[in-house]
Amino acid sequence: MDKRLIVALVLLAACNRQQPDSGAATSAATGNALLAGQLPDEVIVSVNEPFLNAQVGDGAIVLKSPDHPDGRSFAISASAAARSADTARRSWGATGDAGDIRVEVASTPCTDSMSGAAFPFSGSIELNGSRHEGCARAAGTPPPGKGS
Repeated sequence: MDKRLIVALVLLAACNRQQPDSGAATSAATGNALLAGQLPDEVIVSVNEPFLNAQVGDGAIVLKSPDHPDGRSFAISASAAARSADTARRSWGATGDAGDIRVEVASTPCTDSMSGAAFPFSGSIELNGSRHEGCARAAGTPPPGKGS
């Protein structure tokens, strides 16, 4: 088969790949929020040691850890999700069967302490009074690679 035909078929397949509607809507909303100078409504915060990952979105915080890889869900109260006047910082709080959780994101860029990956935001997860610092990104965006 001709190399040009193979390249054309690969490019055509890549262009025709469908994105789920919810992902496209999330990406568009995230892009609009970032253009407006605000932090996104849906974020993912990752911290090293104790290796926690919290995803904020759809009225809940889903906390994942090595002990709970499928995640534990905490419902966010309306008052805990209210946007403050400070557009450089956002926080969400919730209570669930596993206790109290608070997730905070700031517009300060962050470099992951283990991988060296560059994240657009810094973040923290506070679980039952124990605070852990880490990095954050908009939900619906891929995690950055090392040195990106």
